[in-house]
Amino acid sequence: MKELKNPDAEIVYLPKDLNLKELIYSFPPKVARYSNNQRRILERLAVILGQIWVRRFYRKEHQSNGFVPLNASVIQDLVKDYRPLMDWALARRIIETDNQYKGGEKSRGYRFTKNYMLETRKFF
Repeated sequence: MKELKNPDAEIVYLPKDLNLKELIYSFPPKVARYSNNQRRILERLAVILGQIWVRRFYRKEHQSNGFVPLNASVIQDLVKDYRPLMDWALARRIIETDNQYKGGEKSRGYRFTKNYMLETRKFF
């Protein structure tokens, strides 16, 4: 596989033990827009998951339980078809959600499951 290019020209960090490439190959996400392009799926998933990973360290917005609120509009600006990718990551138990949403007050919170909360690595 060629070197990945971040669609937003930023560095993406992910949990060290998370092998997205292998998971995508074993359990391909169903995203119509990228149906036959695993590389694009990989890049978009990395951007979404990277937001969760980095925000827990660099933003004061996370709660004591580790959930990081992610505004759907902000994520959609980064990845247009983000919802099927988020659902896939939830189904694969990569991330979990607090399912708490209050319009105009609180976005749904997400965090990595215990399997992926250890070390960080640079993804691209």
